[in-house]
Order: sequence, then C-alpha cells, then structure tokens
Amino acid sequence: MDDGLFLGAPPGHAWPLPATTLRTRLRERYPDAPLRLTESRVTSAMALDFEIPLADGDTHGGSYSETGVLALSDGSAELWADTMLWFLALLPPAAPVFAMREDNPTPTPLPPESRTDAAALTRFFAGLRP
Repeated sequence: MDDGLFLGAPPGHAWPLPATTLRTRLRERYPDAPLRLTESRVTSAMALDFEIPLADGDTHGGSYSETGVLALSDGSAELWADTMLWFLALLPPAAPVFAMREDNPTPTPLPPESRTDAAALTRFFAGLRP
C-alpha cells in the first residue's frame, strides 16, 4: 500500500477546477460520501477533503486544493486509478499534470497515455518508486 499519491498542476500554476465544482461532481458520483470544503487562511484558496469508497470496499481519503493539488492517501495507485482517471477527465485535455508519490516527492510530468488508461497510470506510479 502506498502512503500518498499526488496529481498536481505545474509548480506556480493551478487548474481551472474550483473546489466547489469538484464537490458537486463528487456528490453526484458518491452521494453519501463525507465532503468538507474549507478556505485556507493563508492563500484564501478553497480546499476539499473527502472520503470515498473504492474497489476494495473500504473508504479512503483525499483532498483537493485550488492551488492545483489532488492528494490521495491510504491506497495503491491500482486502487485509486479509477478515481484518478475520473478526476483527470474533469480537467481540460491539454492541462499539464505532474504526479509524485509521498516516498518520491519529485514532480514528474504525467504522460498522455496515463491520463486515460488505468493500467498505464498504475505502471507510471510504480515507476516512481524510489
């Protein structure tokens, strides 16, 4: 199991995806999931914390910040792949995406094929292991 997986906009940039829009989309997909929207006192950016059921039947947590970071915890890339692909489909197709792991915090560009294929995305994250 991985400690943390991250998808992010390029350093210094953000995605055109408001946290309120993501909250609406998550509510459509997971009607009973706990969702918590907060505002950063430092940046005034909105952040969304969530807990959603994944394929293993357990609930797993994550957060999204309007500063351009999706953080997913308590699960492997394989377990989170469907959710990551769903999230990536909410972004403009040309939006640059970087990925990293908690145990390898070097932002690495996500290849285009990893944006639409669960197996490719899982292999990509496996390749980021230190």
